[in-house]
Amino acid sequence: MQTTLTIPGRLEKSRQDHERIFAAIMAGDGTAARRAARAHIAGARTAALRRSQQEEALDGT
Repeated sequence: MQTTLTIPGRLEKSRQDHERIFAAIMAGDGTAARRAARAHIAGARTAALRRSQQEEALDGT
């Protein structure tokens, strides 16, 4: 599987997600860190699935 970071806008979104996770960790807020990490993973998953669907549509599979 390819990285989702090559999708336009995804690198910046990922950077912002990581900043939120780091800020929550530094603030000692485990709940916020967990929530931010889960949101990041869900976003990456969605981006990967969307790209896969687009590639399948282009390939005709």
